[in-house]
Amino acid sequence: MATMDTSQKILFTIDPNSIKDISGKLASVQGDFLWDSDDVTQGTAEVVPGTKGLQCYAVSAGVTDTKVPFTLNARADADLKDGSEVFISQRSEPITVTQEPAGAAVTFAMSAGLPEPK
Repeated sequence: MATMDTSQKILFTIDPNSIKDISGKLASVQGDFLWDSDDVTQGTAEVVPGTKGLQCYAVSAGVTDTKVPFTLNARADADLKDGSEVFISQRSEPITVTQEPAGAAVTFAMSAGLPEPK
């Protein structure tokens, strides 16, 4: 299971050499991989431009400490024929979003009061 806090995102990558046919030989897909999230209240999918859908970020939606994981779903048209669609798809490992930790203190304010008798 992957975990990120509300200030983070996680990169998922599909290895093009892992796309294979039933006999284990390298195969192609038609078009780009499409990604989505199964729960957009927890996190969203942001495809990395120029990667043909082979890379996508899971981005936290800002929900804090719900401990309800979400997953990304990737799919592509596998039959290579125009006019028909046969999709291959896979779901990511569960991703849990936690609250962003408070940062370390780096500054504070101080002020002087009025003079008073000793």
